[in-house]
Amino acid sequence: MNIFAILEKVSFLKGVLDPNWVDGNPGQPGPVYNVAVADYMVAGLVKAIGQNVSNQELGARLVAAGKDMAAQSAGGLTAGYDDGDDICPPWYWNRPIPHHIGDPARLLEPVPVPWLQHLTPAMGDVLAANALRQLASLTTSAKASVAIKELGETTMKGASARLYDDYCGTPVKPRIPAPRRTAVAA
Repeated sequence: MNIFAILEKVSFLKGVLDPNWVDGNPGQPGPVYNVAVADYMVAGLVKAIGQNVSNQELGARLVAAGKDMAAQSAGGLTAGYDDGDDICPPWYWNRPIPHHIGDPARLLEPVPVPWLQHLTPAMGDVLAANALRQLASLTTSAKASVAIKELGETTMKGASARLYDDYCGTPVKPRIPAPRRTAVAA
């Protein structure tokens, strides 16, 4: 999964878990997930980020943290399966069923973001660290939140050092002006 898809999923999850985040108006419609489902989704995103960071050791630690979070939330998934759970969609009694506007297949097409296609690995790690910080605020487990936050800070430290080295190591050459054209009378 590329960094753009991860950032989109983090933004979606943030909006689903806190519908007021979307535009600041209280009472926004949207599905409500229980704690175990939300933590399981956060665990999946932490694992995806761990597979995309350029530091393999840090990536392995992120994958392990995601695996631990998934194992903890899996117990809550089975315990939360009662009548009135939030796994099934809500029933629309005596109300019209909402329909998608437009073609649903359009949602599966990739969204072109040209500036994200040419990122250096260090800049991708900076974006991944930002996503980890947001995910740390979305989980309910204090232990997992601290672990994700620390791994995000470690990712940011390594990426910022590489960004600085790339920036300072790139030579800057002055622009050589092109010769001026001479006008020829016709």
